[in-house]
Parts: sequence; C-alpha cells; structure tokens
Amino acid sequence: MVAPTQDQALASRLHAYQLENDQLRAALYRAHRELDPATDLTPQSPFLELARLPEALRHQLQLFKAELRKS
Repeated sequence: MVAPTQDQALASRLHAYQLENDQLRAALYRAHRELDPATDLTPQSPFLELARLPEALRHQLQLFKAELRKS
C-alpha cells in the first residue's frame, strides 16, 4: 500500500474540517430554529450570526422568568 502524499493528507483533513463545519452550522441552525421557528437564519448564514445562540438562549430564559413572575 502506498502512503498518501502530504498534499493528499492535507486535502483529506481539509475535507474532514469542512464536513465538521457544516455539521456545526446545521446544529446551531436547528437550535436557533427550536428557539424561534420564525428565525431568518439559514445553515448558510454567517457563522457569527449562528454563534449568537447563547444570547438567544439568555433572551428566551428572561422571557420565561418574566412569564413565571406574572403567574
């Protein structure tokens, strides 16, 4: 068996990173969609937009606390 060249190894790693990036984007998108079904984000949205998930969670928790205080 022939060992892969350095270029082939790098191409393989790049492909793996791209796949992982796509999976991460999809997971962040699904989480946003669970919080807000009307979100205008897509899996192709800029990563910084998708990475605002903690802010969205904090906002949803604040709304939930306010509703609990009312009842």
